[in-house]
Amino acid sequence: MMRIIALGLTLFLSIGSTAFSQSELQGSEGFQKVRLLTQVGNQLKATPATIRFESDRMIVRSAKGHESLKVFPYSSIKSAEYTFSKGPRYQPSNGAALAGNVFAIPLFVTKVERHRLVVQSDRDYALLDLDKHNFRALLAAFEANSGRKVAMAEQRGAAIERAASLTTR
Repeated sequence: MMRIIALGLTLFLSIGSTAFSQSELQGSEGFQKVRLLTQVGNQLKATPATIRFESDRMIVRSAKGHESLKVFPYSSIKSAEYTFSKGPRYQPSNGAALAGNVFAIPLFVTKVERHRLVVQSDRDYALLDLDKHNFRALLAAFEANSGRKVAMAEQRGAAIERAASLTTR
């Protein structure tokens, strides 16, 4: 009976100590389902990415290759702006609209919510398309880690217009 109690206490203590131990990854937050939008010609190219907040910087990494696409030290971030808009899921060309059949019409009619964040530093910027399920947590984590307040854009498309003006520099 004493062996069973001793074994139970040993298991309890070992499980309890591992539950409260911290690894280096617990201090940093990572967000999946983000897309980095880059301008190619006069269109935007979406690259699947993850955002990770470390103690001194924000890292935008590729979701597939895990290479760093953009790195923003918190000290170099000048501004961050969030925009929300609703629009059609697809914007078809004239030929695609004419060739579309009855089954494709819902794709062109349904509206989608877009949550975007523009982060601008001294030398670089990032236009991020955020997930609708975790954008609030990501914005809060950005403000908490960077110490910068995220500005809320008043008009639709302001993030895209700002990103377009940054690329023409």
